Amino acid sequence: LDKEATEKLIIEGIKSFSKESIIMPIRVSGPRITEASLRRIKEILAGFSTKFNLNQKNRVSNLKIAADMINGKVLLPGEIFSVYETIGPVTKDNGYKAAPVIINGQLKDGVGGGVCQIATNIYNAAIRSNLEIVERRHHGFPVSYVTIGQDATIAGDWIDLKFKNTLDSPIFIEMYLSGDTLVTNIYGEKRGNKIELKSEIISEILPKTIYKKDNSKYTDYKKVEKESKKGYKVNVYKLTYANGNIIKKELLHHDFYKPVNRIIVIGTKERNNSIKANKTSETHY
Repeated sequence: LDKEATEKLIIEGIKSFSKESIIMPIRVSGPRITEASLRRIKEILAGFSTKFNLNQKNRVSNLKIAADMINGKVLLPGEIFSVYETIGPVTKDNGYKAAPVIINGQLKDGVGGGVCQIATNIYNAAIRSNLEIVERRHHGFPVSYVTIGQDATIAGDWIDLKFKNTLDSPIFIEMYLSGDTLVTNIYGEKRGNKIELKSEIISEILPKTIYKKDNSKYTDYKKVEKESKKGYKVNVYKLTYANGNIIKKELLHHDFYKPVNRIIVIGTKERNNSIKANKTSETHY
């Protein structure tokens, strides 16, 4: 039913009192996905996998929820895939649990902790399938489950991972957990050469130590509020292979991981060491 055209005809009929009935216009459209197009999905274009800790139950649960939402998605030529739109909103109502996330350069518990690993996996599979990356952001600091510079993160609805199917045939996305491994495969009609990524650390940036004074604590008080982490400048290259040889090397992106300074809280309050008289004592004569 063409709702807008129907609404217009109804309003015109009411205003003019000229019609007792109207013919409601319809639009005829074909299915989004056809059998013929699906037949072109023949083999794996690229796959990628990362490890996770099975003992982190909440994180594993979050990975499972998000992977199930992505698994089985079909992307037609020209369509854009958004990780957040597919797995979100990342809330308790949708089953996500609290697990470590990166907040201001530190790991703290947050709902949906772990779903950035989903973004990293599918990012690497998409790049290796020679698809166009529309939007990608790296983490606040390098993560342990993937080579530096080859990660991707999401946050709320303001940081996302998006890629576009630039092929002339559909692709099918497979994602699942197997033991302690998150697996992503992208299927389609294979063309072109093998693609890999190479990270090159340009420089390391050493963090500083910052002392923060606390007037409510005594001078012998000292506590580490935030641990430090090195910063990095990284170039990531896209390598295209043919017959085992590199035939093309192009700069994919340049990442800057800011150093995280160590923050130590120190007390500034002086202790009074004088011995005061005990006012509760009494002398009788």
